[in-house]
Amino acid sequence: MMPGIQCVIGLNMGMTIGCISGLMGIVLSLQFNMTGFPGLIFACLCGIVVSIPLGWAYSKLLNRMKGNEMTISTYVGFSFVSLMCIGWMLLPFNKVMIALSGRLIRPSEAETLANASLDRLDERFLAHPPLAVEQSRLTTNDMLEASRENLMAALTLLSDFSEAGYADVEAREDRIDQFEDKIGSYLVKLNLMELNRSQNAEVSKILHTLSDFERVGDHAMNLAETAREIHEKKVRFSEAGQHELDVLLEAVYEIVRLSFNAFSANDMGLAYRVEPLEEHIDELCDDMKLHHVERLQTGECSIGVGFVYNDLLTNLERVADHCSNIAIAVIEQEENAYDAHDYVLHLREQRAHHFDTYYDEYCAKYQL
Repeated sequence: MMPGIQCVIGLNMGMTIGCISGLMGIVLSLQFNMTGFPGLIFACLCGIVVSIPLGWAYSKLLNRMKGNEMTISTYVGFSFVSLMCIGWMLLPFNKVMIALSGRLIRPSEAETLANASLDRLDERFLAHPPLAVEQSRLTTNDMLEASRENLMAALTLLSDFSEAGYADVEAREDRIDQFEDKIGSYLVKLNLMELNRSQNAEVSKILHTLSDFERVGDHAMNLAETAREIHEKKVRFSEAGQHELDVLLEAVYEIVRLSFNAFSANDMGLAYRVEPLEEHIDELCDDMKLHHVERLQTGECSIGVGFVYNDLLTNLERVADHCSNIAIAVIEQEENAYDAHDYVLHLREQRAHHFDTYYDEYCAKYQL
């Protein structure tokens, strides 16, 4: 536009140069994986940087061809568009620019490890089921650890909140979602291959538990949001309420440890301990809700605090439920039983596998 104003010709003459510069900025923004408002600003800045030397060269050409500006601008416009049609195909965006973006925008160490873990799920391994199953198991164990870390980090925020810690939980939750999508898609393809009995059982176990690990990550995010609310509103629980919450947190720490370790090590001994502890956690949550109502009636607690308190109890109880699902999947694989509902009923009604012993142990260990 500026050369057109300077030469007193139509503003549309040669405007294709400005359009091409803007398109170049947009393409660069996309290649650097920049979206939203930051991507728009980056595209505008790149367009300006590209258009300045092109506009300067174009104005020089017009000044040297005074009297023929209309002809020159028409030919420049057509030729520039034609050349760039070739340029869009030949410019090495997918190689050089992606490599450059990788140098300029370095991923965090956690993102690097997560990407390396997901890279294990190479579709070429599908032709070799034993290798593909083992790669899936290792990647699922990495997802398990990410889910565990996220829950522990979220629970830490309840007593020591920070925006940096909240951002870490949020970023890790995104990686957990990526794990679920990639592993799930990979196992669906793997299931189409010829698998022996043990391989089929391992794939089935992972498929049964994948959503539970992801849901634990979701509840970790919910707990982090509750921790932010506690921090911003300066919520303080009563002494009795805080004591009971601490007891419940210790029980949740243990059930997460038991179920996650049972899965990663295929440890039946740990798996059989989970359901008795989960039943006791359910009872703890019910008792805590009743105690909270009593404190409301005596004025020890307020309704506002009650909403936050109930959110915490609900998410912690759900985490325990998913831990129970994970342990049941481990036991099902070992016992070749695939009806979780029937298994739980059998375990509780028959009080099998030292159920009563473990239940009494946890009742004595975690008392309100």
